[in-house]
Amino acid sequence: MDIQLEKIRIMHKLAEVDEEWVIKSFKKLLGISDNTDDEFVKEYEANLKPMTKEELIQRSEEALEDYKSGRFIDLEDYIKSLET
Repeated sequence: MDIQLEKIRIMHKLAEVDEEWVIKSFKKLLGISDNTDDEFVKEYEANLKPMTKEELIQRSEEALEDYKSGRFIDLEDYIKSLET
């Protein structure tokens, strides 16, 4: 069993879930409490660095150039590469 591939499959399926009870059940199964979420968000937000408009534009232009140059991989292709 390829653990990394299984994690990706689980995340993909979980992203499609629309029922709150499923998410709550999954969090309970993993031992994730709502308090932990609040603490995680606070810590994450405390470490965020604002991006300037110029930085955003530059990153967007670089991403577009990467795409035009073929420097990307489709999600489906990436998953297939993990299977082999």
